[in-house]
Amino acid sequence: MANNKFDKEEFVERLQQLISILNERPTPFAKKIGISRAFMNDVLHLRSGPSVQMLYGITNYRSDINIHWLLTGKGDMLLKERNEVEEQKLLAEYWQTNHRLIEMALKIAYQRVVDDLGQERAEKIFKEVIPSPQVEVMFPHPAGKVHDAGAVAEEEKKRKKGGHNKS
Repeated sequence: MANNKFDKEEFVERLQQLISILNERPTPFAKKIGISRAFMNDVLHLRSGPSVQMLYGITNYRSDINIHWLLTGKGDMLLKERNEVEEQKLLAEYWQTNHRLIEMALKIAYQRVVDDLGQERAEKIFKEVIPSPQVEVMFPHPAGKVHDAGAVAEEEKKRKKGGHNKS
């Protein structure tokens, strides 16, 4: 038959180990998890067992702390799977943000090239640099106009006559 009795001494040993691994001290750790210094002292000196508030505070402070390990000693102190999931989430957010920044920078660069050299020349340059499916997505033809060489050449002539040519 399994032993279902809670062992305060073993709990305190694991709590002290956790506090040490986290490079914390008991009083600041108590504050971070939302319990009083006095209550933390009572737990560490075996005058009291952990409260639900204490355990809840620990999980809110660090979601990777394994409360099952803290209470029973079974499993790992830190949940590796959660760390990996959080790391993957942060990495995905990082790449998504970088992708948007790169896209914005390319659009700005593209517009400057259009302003300096014209639409047709800009498209030619960017199509050489960026794979073709991405060019159409990132730099669609302005105002939904038909994207053909004749229309682009006609627009370029109008721009030059209007005095917008910066050459």
